[in-house]
Amino acid sequence: MPMPAMQHVVLIRLPERPGEADQAELARLVDALPASIPGIRRLHWGWDVSGRSRGYQLGLVMEFESAEALAAYLPHPVHQRVVAWLNAHQGEILAFDFPLPG
Repeated sequence: MPMPAMQHVVLIRLPERPGEADQAELARLVDALPASIPGIRRLHWGWDVSGRSRGYQLGLVMEFESAEALAAYLPHPVHQRVVAWLNAHQGEILAFDFPLPG
């Protein structure tokens, strides 16, 4: 029986919104994820515009082929570059994963 696809939702809270150069660096890092890491089907991300995010400014929604693909993504060096950027900017990360219906 095939493993279900997985949805990976990430919300990020930063102490302050980064400047343009830092935002461009983050965009470059995040945009590199699908081409660099096998198993990513879709990636959508952006800055909150609603004002209803309870302090979380940035959101990412990713779809993975399987739970195994999601597990392999987490330690991947390209993903770890994003994590390092967030850690350097004191990002607080909330992640939520769930299987998608077949």
